[in-house]
Amino acid sequence: DSARALALSRESLVLSRKLDNKAYIAFCLTTLAGIIQATGDPARAGRLFGVAEVLLESSSAVLDPRGRLEYENDLVAARLQLGTVAFAHEWQEGRTMHIDRAVMEAIGNGAQEATAT
Repeated sequence: DSARALALSRESLVLSRKLDNKAYIAFCLTTLAGIIQATGDPARAGRLFGVAEVLLESSSAVLDPRGRLEYENDLVAARLQLGTVAFAHEWQEGRTMHIDRAVMEAIGNGAQEATAT
């Protein structure tokens, strides 16, 4: 159920941001990016993957093996949907994105996504 997963992941992201827990924010962003990619917005997903990667690196957080596999599969899917050059552009934009902007981008556009599922 993509709509429910999206809603719960967004709620987790908002709570993680309130706690200023960068590792949890990164985990939420990887999940949201995967859902967003699967519901048809690979460009936004690429940006969220980029910012999530920076947060994972800066917090020394590590995805568990299952999470890493899902993350890698979602990255490949987004790259295939966008093409390598466009994906690299979105990824880099995400890597330079401020965390508050990333949170807003991840929780935005909910009505359109709910009807896409």
